[in-house]
Amino acid sequence: MAQPIIDPKETLQQILTIVNYEGNKDAFITKYLALCEQNTLLALLENLSEEERTALEQKLDAAATPEQKQNVLRMEFSEEQITEASYNETKKSFGEMMQKLLPTLNENQKNELKHYFESSAKSLQDKLQLANE
Repeated sequence: MAQPIIDPKETLQQILTIVNYEGNKDAFITKYLALCEQNTLLALLENLSEEERTALEQKLDAAATPEQKQNVLRMEFSEEQITEASYNETKKSFGEMMQKLLPTLNENQKNELKHYFESSAKSLQDKLQLANE
């Protein structure tokens, strides 16, 4: 699987720094990304029949490592299906997190966050432009 253009860990680390998150940032990021992965799996399973879902769940339970679980998913779903489900679930989760977070921020934090997102969007745009050349 290709590396994402945007590093989700780095993005979350920056956001947590901007909002002065006082807890363990690495633990938060690990739990958040694991939740996104779980939601992606659930979204993929939704479209399967009960029989297919049970068979896949058994294969996933037998897989010992995260890499083995990813391989099971790749055998059952196309890269496009996995990517789309991951994108949709992560976008939904991130939106919910931001809706809860924004009302708690002061103006300076909101401005810093806005600047971070604007600069990230510009950086992404530049990377995509280079990739298309």
